[in-house]
Amino acid sequence: MKMVEEVQKSERTDELIDELALLWRRSVTASHWFLSKADVDAIEPEVRNSIRDIETLYIARTDAGHAAGFAGASGVRLEMIFVEAALRGNGYGSALMDRVIEDAPIEFTDVNEGNPNAIEFYSKKGFRVMSRSSCDDAGRPYPVLHMRKAPNYGIGA
Repeated sequence: MKMVEEVQKSERTDELIDELALLWRRSVTASHWFLSKADVDAIEPEVRNSIRDIETLYIARTDAGHAAGFAGASGVRLEMIFVEAALRGNGYGSALMDRVIEDAPIEFTDVNEGNPNAIEFYSKKGFRVMSRSSCDDAGRPYPVLHMRKAPNYGIGA
């Protein structure tokens, strides 16, 4: 079982924000082929703020204690989940999602339409596409799929 810890806002140091922002950058560079380097650079400050301010933040760690991935939730929404690019396929994403679902009544998430691996991951975790927007929530021209978790879908399914 992968270790996943909840990190309180008071524990979100600048060093932790830096570590997770670098992880985010590597993850996005590997999976979001539709984003240019300039896009990633422009989005990173938003990500840093989200990591610092999200209601609930979880981090999956390797056996050596390094961040392998992180997830953030607010109310019934999964707002973010990112796994270190080099560690994908090793269960960290599932461990994070299972912990988020265990702790909170997560019902909704959004995913970039151009990220088929994430769409498949969410689908395996019981989420179904409900609608589509032609732009992301910041108005950038990247289509987003709005997903909802199917009722009574169990942890780890």
